[in-house]
Amino acid sequence: MAILLHETSALCVLNLIGMGLTMTHAGLSPLRQFQLYQWHKSVGITVLALTVLSVALRLTHRPRRTRPGCRRGR
Repeated sequence: MAILLHETSALCVLNLIGMGLTMTHAGLSPLRQFQLYQWHKSVGITVLALTVLSVALRLTHRPRRTRPGCRRGR
């Protein structure tokens, strides 16, 4: 579950970067720029919610134990 939250957040952040660059550098019409701004806010709030959920999950669940001889992260 934690990996899914992490990957979803990462994809949303990459999307936010693309939207932000498009809003500022593409020379869009004011209506299109406003629509993109609204999407940018919605995705940003989603990232915030995913981050809060990820922190809550981490605080309430312990990480799995590793097998003897295995290093963490492999």
